[in-house]
Amino acid sequence: MAKSATAKKSKIKYCASKQEQDEISQAVDLAVKYVNQWKLYEITRMIRQRIPMCIPVGGGYIVGHQAIVPTHDGSWDLHGYSRGMINRFSSPGAALAYSMCDQTGKIKVAYEIMEADRLVRKYQENLTRNQYSLARARARNDIWRMDLFTTLIEESQLYLTDAHDQLQKNLKQTKYMINFGTNHES
Repeated sequence: MAKSATAKKSKIKYCASKQEQDEISQAVDLAVKYVNQWKLYEITRMIRQRIPMCIPVGGGYIVGHQAIVPTHDGSWDLHGYSRGMINRFSSPGAALAYSMCDQTGKIKVAYEIMEADRLVRKYQENLTRNQYSLARARARNDIWRMDLFTTLIEESQLYLTDAHDQLQKNLKQTKYMINFGTNHES
């Protein structure tokens, strides 16, 4: 290959001595040893506290002994290895939070997350159905039905916003409980 005419040439000629190379090698070995010890300590701590580990796999996640799998319609299925399909969620965050709470014994919070997510999915479906019906009414030029479905769309949007806010509140509460290890079930 031809050398570049514009390449800058270093004016510093430095080569580490054998002693410096040995010191650098020892420092790197100590750092690697420390990281490995820390990793084992953290894994054993998580196992002792029975905190399920979350591992991204392909498009989904493995959380403890449950799997979160994306579906073709944008929702997320939660499967237990011994229970089969547990529930369908609107977001991976809701599925993850439910799974963590379910496996750590926070049943009340897990139920609240599942219920809030169920309402989000219900109102999303209502909104989609009403938008489709409004489009059909517009195609037929049916003013009475257009007015009805416009009102239903606005109502569904309000309910969806409230349900989504409640779900986000539950997810933030769960995130706090998981990160800081609180046992509160409010």
